[in-house]
Amino acid sequence: MFPLKVLLIQPSHRDCIQTLFSIYNTKEGIGFKPPIGLLYIATAIKEMTVHDVKILDCQLEDIHHENILDFVKESYDVIGINAWTDFWYQTLEIARKLKAHYPTTHMVIGGPHVNIFPREVLGFDFIDSIVMGDGEIPMVNLLSRITDKEARDKEIPGVYFCGHKNTDYVPYVHHDLDSLPIPDRTLLPIERYSSVLSSNKAVTSMITSRGCPFKCVYCKLDFQKPVFRSAENVSREFEIIRDLGIREVEVYDDTFNWNQQRTKDICREIINKNLKLKWAIRDRVSKANEDILVDLKKAGCYRIHYGIESGSNKVLKICKKVITTDQSRFAVKLAKKHGFIILAYFMYGLPGETLEEAYKTLDFSLELDPDYSEYSIAIPYPGTEMYNNALAEGIIPTDYWSEFVMKPKPSFTIPFVIENLISKEELIELRDISIKKFYFRPRYILREIAKVRSWKEFSQKFKMSIGLLNILRGRLVR
Repeated sequence: MFPLKVLLIQPSHRDCIQTLFSIYNTKEGIGFKPPIGLLYIATAIKEMTVHDVKILDCQLEDIHHENILDFVKESYDVIGINAWTDFWYQTLEIARKLKAHYPTTHMVIGGPHVNIFPREVLGFDFIDSIVMGDGEIPMVNLLSRITDKEARDKEIPGVYFCGHKNTDYVPYVHHDLDSLPIPDRTLLPIERYSSVLSSNKAVTSMITSRGCPFKCVYCKLDFQKPVFRSAENVSREFEIIRDLGIREVEVYDDTFNWNQQRTKDICREIINKNLKLKWAIRDRVSKANEDILVDLKKAGCYRIHYGIESGSNKVLKICKKVITTDQSRFAVKLAKKHGFIILAYFMYGLPGETLEEAYKTLDFSLELDPDYSEYSIAIPYPGTEMYNNALAEGIIPTDYWSEFVMKPKPSFTIPFVIENLISKEELIELRDISIKKFYFRPRYILREIAKVRSWKEFSQKFKMSIGLLNILRGRLVR
């Protein structure tokens, strides 16, 4: 086997799909997180093969299809590009340009977008293969096939090639996460990743589980059931991160606290190793438990993100969120009691929602009074039940996502047609009113000023306020 030169690319957000989210998706100092999926794949290649691998994170340098050749100045045997629907235009155009310039390169596309549109992605003649699902082992096996002439016709679970005739496309699921090498963050400039919500200079991200058992109508993350890493494996990664000089971690699991005994075990490991790291998690309000919160706090967890979404139990039920407003009240109150910073997510324009119910969500967010609220407008993304239902019922007249996939345009604006109960204009106005009422309350402003402990924190909050003001001027932001 001869070593291959492999380049993995995370596309830029430039020219991405235009949505109507709020502050944390603006460009005003939000910071960037390392592309953890590519880090996992690159580390697997580095540790499990003889091949040379590099990662190019286009977010950091604003690298895009127009200037990609200024940064990719040499040929690679294999180039893999991460594909999200939001970034599909950049992914496709970068692949097109690199393949034209380096025609012998094997071009492979992976990521969430491919899981939804495998056939369409393989329809472009400059794309040689796709990887569906968890990418580490499929990529390792793909590289082995490329270097082994005798394995050229061998099928690889999760990998499909141009000209694939089978109608079945099955994402690969890796069930033993502990068997994968812990991501090597030195493959990226770790000191350049940060967060607007953090007072630390360097922040990284982590995944301790994959998959989600719930079927929320607005989400497309249900292709696998939850798979967990062990507490020992997770604490080992925290230890490696600490030794790199990073002091804060954002855990990106859909719900960190699925298994409460595992949560306790992780906390015990971190405490016993005296790691002294700050970290944040995403959790469900239905999993709130005082004993768990006590353990999390002792272990350094200081911020919890809750997907609350709506102040209407009727809307929550229609969306299959499987939570109630009372559970949200209890979870937020309990987390506040133990001194956690709380970020709550709310959505407007959900299926079945009236304008009156949307305003109830605004009132609910003010009642809960978390430290941060994100107000977004529900997007009928491809592959979601919300989009499929709207198509079947004729609410959305044409399959505009399929059209976009084949002919993406820069800065594509999504047609916001959900249930016709609330107009796009009303949704935008409600989002702006929500930002004003939540963030520009005198009590909130004074509370945030009192929290400031450094010039960096003041600068971050100032940038956030600029982002909020830009939204209120009516500018479309990602």
